[in-house]
Amino acid sequence: MKRARDQVRTGRSFVLDSLPQQVSTPQLRAQLVDAAVPAAEAFDRYAAFLDELLLRATGDWRMGEKLYSTVLQDKELLGYGAPELHQRGQDAYAALEAELVELAGSADWRTAMSALQDDHPPTLEAMRAEYEAETARARAALVEHSLVTLPDGEECQVVPSPPFQRAIMAVASYVGPPPLTSNRGGYFFVPYTPDNATDEQITQRLRTNARSQLPTISVHEAYPGHHWHSAWVAAQGPAHPLRKVFRTPYFSEGWALYSEKLLRSVGYYTTRGALMGHVEARLFRAARMVVDTALHCGDMTPDEAEAFMVARTALTPGTAAGEVKRYCAWPTQAPSYLTGALEIDLIRDDYLAAGLGSLRDFHDRIAGSGALPLGLARRVALGED
Repeated sequence: MKRARDQVRTGRSFVLDSLPQQVSTPQLRAQLVDAAVPAAEAFDRYAAFLDELLLRATGDWRMGEKLYSTVLQDKELLGYGAPELHQRGQDAYAALEAELVELAGSADWRTAMSALQDDHPPTLEAMRAEYEAETARARAALVEHSLVTLPDGEECQVVPSPPFQRAIMAVASYVGPPPLTSNRGGYFFVPYTPDNATDEQITQRLRTNARSQLPTISVHEAYPGHHWHSAWVAAQGPAHPLRKVFRTPYFSEGWALYSEKLLRSVGYYTTRGALMGHVEARLFRAARMVVDTALHCGDMTPDEAEAFMVARTALTPGTAAGEVKRYCAWPTQAPSYLTGALEIDLIRDDYLAAGLGSLRDFHDRIAGSGALPLGLARRVALGED
């Protein structure tokens, strides 16, 4: 509830300050501000309501093991519950950390990752340009290795994040084509800082988008991650319109993380730094599996979860605190990335073992089914739908 209240409190500045900056002329900007006043006042009233509700709210924010497992089994159609998900996260983390130690040549892989961040684009525009080049390279790899079918007319524009998003979104993001239209274009938003950012803040943003991390992020957001997936789903026929609009992160985020590993299998990450960036991104998602389940099953407090994320990932204390607040308010979402990727691995293995088609056939089929719960995606991929 505190997280919701803090988000609501930003509503006034968004509608009165940030949103009008998107209008080109002073006259229209003034008209928009006048029209936005009732919305700003509504945000204020809602924030006041949440302040009052906080004083009398009772109960535990934790979901609890029973409900957590029910969501995994009945909503996501996984064959296991919270305890097994937690164990899978621990096993994945251990394997990935061992790989990072080997790549770093030292048990202190965090120091090695920090050193890699020294090699970053010199400016925000240079960061955008390098992301654009990396996105084009990822697309070319799909064609070279026949990994997927590219839909006609698809295009991914790599652009600065919109100004209204910059104060609240510090990482790369993607917005896809409208699913029920003929549009196949998407936008890969590069995480620019707000216009009033200090030199230190800009440098920190550039460091967290270092050249060691650009390849795996570009694959995740664009090819064959979110952009290709969104464009391919939009290009499918009208037989299953619901599949074009329904999404679960266990598939959509799982697919994007699966894509990162898929590109590794064809030698896409050509430097030790890029390979470490790829492995560390998966390790971070494994840590999420461990922490999210532990928080909601009562095995970790928020303070313990923050300490875990600082000690066991490359996150700074401030970022770790923000991550844990998200887990507390949005149970079961954070584990979706690696859980989904691992499940798609298993479905792919069964598909290829059954001789149902090529690797590209598998990708086109399962991704073309939309972003279904993984149990349903398995049925579609194996021809059981």
